[in-house]
Amino acid sequence: MKLQGDGFPLRRGAVSELDIAWAIWCEANIAAGRGPGSKATLGRIKRRLAFGTTTLFFAVQDGESVGVTMLAQAREKSGDGNPVDGLGHLSTVAVKPAYWGRGIARALVNEALNEARVRKFERVQLWVNAWNARAIRLYEFLGFRQTTDQQLDDYGKLMHRYEISVEL
Repeated sequence: MKLQGDGFPLRRGAVSELDIAWAIWCEANIAAGRGPGSKATLGRIKRRLAFGTTTLFFAVQDGESVGVTMLAQAREKSGDGNPVDGLGHLSTVAVKPAYWGRGIARALVNEALNEARVRKFERVQLWVNAWNARAIRLYEFLGFRQTTDQQLDDYGKLMHRYEISVEL
């Protein structure tokens, strides 16, 4: 199914496209100075996809997937526990560095929020590294607000949880 982002197509992805999503994620992380994705991160993504309630979204430019995000049902215990009613979890927001600054991440997040409305989520959460000012600006621009929750990522870097209410 073709979706329309801000001037370029978006499409839903399939679980079988995890390798494409992972390659985009790793390329973006390396360019941001964070290093490649960890095995722990890849494991979490695989577990979310295995639940069968996760939706992948890709941004496409000239037939190439250049950005990705995914929306899942939030779960207790850092994603491995029971579903949390009414709460969606946005993750894996990444864009290939050659395409940064074109509004691709914004379009992907907006599409995921539209999906959250369809799925009747009342709120959507995400985790973002404290050092990632670019992503924080985007999320705050879109209406996400920082909560008091914090955790360390797989590299020992501080992350903050953000949340947005989704109008149904």
